[in-house]
Amino acid sequence: MTHFQPLSPAPSPRRQPRWTALAAVLLAGPLAGAAQAATITISDNCSLVDAITAANSDTATGDCAAGAGADTIVIPPGRTTTLTVANNAGSADSFDSDRGLPVVTSTLRI
Repeated sequence: MTHFQPLSPAPSPRRQPRWTALAAVLLAGPLAGAAQAATITISDNCSLVDAITAANSDTATGDCAAGAGADTIVIPPGRTTTLTVANNAGSADSFDSDRGLPVVTSTLRI
């Protein structure tokens, strides 16, 4: 003779939406921060200097898109940048001597 265990009752339809809503909130939380960042791509019209400035200020600079939070600057493969002007000039006796790029003041990935 075979013995069967009784089946558990099905979850009530009223409880299911709560789990669905909770899952949506938990999954959307980590993704929300990532959606705020901008990707700025270096091109003939968007220099590395302008891209760093746009990322720092969250404002469109030159022909570069505005940054937004923790930005990513993309340098296409094979692209070179020649720095011809000193940026953020410092005094001769300071650690902050002349540099070719702006100081990065925001969270940035290049």
